[in-house]
Amino acid sequence: MITKRISKFLILLGLITLSPNVSLGQSFSELSHQEQERFFEGYWKYSSPNNDTIFIIMLKQLRKTSGHNVYVGTYLYYCGNTLIENNLYLLSDYLSIINYADYKKLYFSREKEQEYHPFYFSNWEYDKIVGSFYDYTQQHWEGQPTLSVISSKRGEEKICWNLDWREGVILYETEEELERISKFSVPQKLTLQKMYNLSEFEDKGIILEPFSNTLILEDEPEE
Repeated sequence: MITKRISKFLILLGLITLSPNVSLGQSFSELSHQEQERFFEGYWKYSSPNNDTIFIIMLKQLRKTSGHNVYVGTYLYYCGNTLIENNLYLLSDYLSIINYADYKKLYFSREKEQEYHPFYFSNWEYDKIVGSFYDYTQQHWEGQPTLSVISSKRGEEKICWNLDWREGVILYETEEELERISKFSVPQKLTLQKMYNLSEFEDKGIILEPFSNTLILEDEPEE
């Protein structure tokens, strides 16, 4: 009886080892420190099966002199075959910047009226970041997004996007204004996947600009 059990175990172990479809993956703790720091940088997407709903967030990592890292970012939302918001261009001039000090210098040197970068993540909790969100459609800062790692396997990275109404004192003048700032124009909870094929949605008119100094690749990663 014991011999048969051992044999079954060895056969099962052999199937797991030999099967090309079985993958143990890579946990976030197994990534290098640099990979952990830059994990969230890049484009992340949600798309419905027929691509009539597409939500993309774009994040850029910046390093402070203290060694603490922050992320700034922006987003695109396409729903019902209609482009609701596309603010990805807001980061175009910042993609090659690495240091937060250089980012601030460029941002505040603009002569034109300041354009908000919708995302600012400064609270880092290992495999989760928490920040603030400016909703361009609803025009308010009352969003608090949280991004948490679901999968860190190379080429199959996934995160959970969770958007809550930020706690605190909310000042408003009318009931209509309160109704506006208590709503979001984008989904509040989704699973997002890291993008490697930046031309994936070009048929929808969605053009994604490649990063410099980033982990994003134009082609799919090798197996």
